Amino acid sequence: MVEARKAATYRNMYAQKQQADEKTRKEEDERVMDAEAKKQEIEYVLSNPFMGENPAVAISRLDPRRVRPDHWKGMSQGELDDIRAMQQTQREARLERNAADAHEEQEYAALRHSIAATMTMRAVEVEMIRKTEKFHLSHDLKEQIEEKEARDAHLRQVYTNPPDASFFTQFGTTSR
Repeated sequence: MVEARKAATYRNMYAQKQQADEKTRKEEDERVMDAEAKKQEIEYVLSNPFMGENPAVAISRLDPRRVRPDHWKGMSQGELDDIRAMQQTQREARLERNAADAHEEQEYAALRHSIAATMTMRAVEVEMIRKTEKFHLSHDLKEQIEEKEARDAHLRQVYTNPPDASFFTQFGTTSR
């Protein structure tokens, strides 16, 4: 019985080894086929003028300066360099413009600050003038009031006649 068990174990081990070898061989075959397919695809893309980036295909037969829109595959390196140079020029111009705007903004801020300081000083001066005029006005009004009181007192003395006895005798002397 032990011998039968050992024989079954060896048969099982041998079958599993064959299966593992078969799986390894299949995986290797798949890798080789996949690599071959990728190689063929790369060769097709490189040899196909439609798929490749061959700028010579896009040149028109009518005029070498023109590009066929149905075969255009991008710009040449010279055209790309021209675009990059133009973009760099635009960046520099924008930086200069921003610097000029910042300088102008600083000048404007300084002007606003100067105007605000001048307006504050003028407001203080106006307030001082107003207080001075108010003081002079109140002083003049007090003088006028004193003058009027003195004049009224004088006029009361001048134009006041105390009645004497003859004033009272004139009443009731006639019969009408």
